[in-house]
Order: sequence, then structure tokens, then C-alpha cells
Amino acid sequence: MTDFHAVFEDIVEVDTECPRCHRGSTARVKSRGTGSAASFFGLDRGYAQEQALEVAKKDTVHQAKLTMSLVRCAHCHHRSRRELARFIGLNALGTLAFLAFLAIGFLANAPWYMLAVFGLMAAGVPFNAYRRFNLAASLVLSVRPRAILPVARALAVPAPAVKPVSSRAPDPEPERSESPRILR
Repeated sequence: MTDFHAVFEDIVEVDTECPRCHRGSTARVKSRGTGSAASFFGLDRGYAQEQALEVAKKDTVHQAKLTMSLVRCAHCHHRSRRELARFIGLNALGTLAFLAFLAIGFLANAPWYMLAVFGLMAAGVPFNAYRRFNLAASLVLSVRPRAILPVARALAVPAPAVKPVSSRAPDPEPERSESPRILR
């Protein structure tokens, strides 16, 4: 099995909308994504390389959107609490998972080196997330506010009284001809 890894860096434009003031902006974010794919028994290596690059491109866009979800609004300087809580919660969950492995290993009388590995992994989860957040937050190149258009509102206006129109047509006039009516 051969593993292929790709790193893709690009400037991505991300549209955002503030949950508080509902104003939108477009940001240019310099983002980096990583991807990997495997080729089994050396078959179709070109496809595995292409797949690794595609995964890296998708990760680039994902990292740019993640960065912009954590950045303050350009208009009201509000930060989305929901996204920040999600970011912190997922990292806390990862840390707790490794701490649970550490506790299980300790209770099962695992060797000291396994306990040390799980302890380092538990400490590495929040450190890695913090490092990625700081790197990503420093890569916002520019933020352009979107134009704010006035909102049209419909008013309820009473309809004026209208006189009903008669739909009955007048009786047609009989045709006047010189021939008797029976022959017509």
C-alpha cells in the first residue's frame, strides 16, 4: 500500500453573515488544506494522487470557512458564540476521549510508556487546536462589507368601493331585410 499526501494552499473567498446584525461580508482568506489517499498494491497511483489533491482542495475551503466562523463581525464586532462553543466543545471532547483511554490504561495496569503516550495525546489535542486557530486567524487578508439594500415592505391598503358593472348585453336588434322572415 502506498500513501499519497497533498498540501494545497490558496486564497479563498468566503461569504459570511453576522447572526446578530444580519449584515454580510466577503472575506479573502489564505488557507491551507491537507489530503491523503492510498493506492493498494501500486495500482492506479495517478488516481490516488488526484484524490489526495481533491481532498486537500476541499480541506482548504473548509479551513477558510472555519476561520471565518470564528472571526468577529466587521460591522458590530460580535463573535458567534455558537461557533466558538462548538469549536471549544469538540476539542474538549477529543481531550476527554484521550483522558478516558489514559484512565482505562491506568486501571488495566498498562505499561508506563503506554500511559505516557496517551497522556501526551490528551495534552496535544487542545494544543494542536489552539495552534491551528492562531495560524488560521492570522491568515484573513481582507474583509469587504456587502452593500445593504433597503427592505421593501408591503402595506395593507383598503380597496376603494367599486360600482358593480352589469354583465347583461342588450338584446340584438332584428335584422331588417326585404325578404320574408320565413325564407331566411
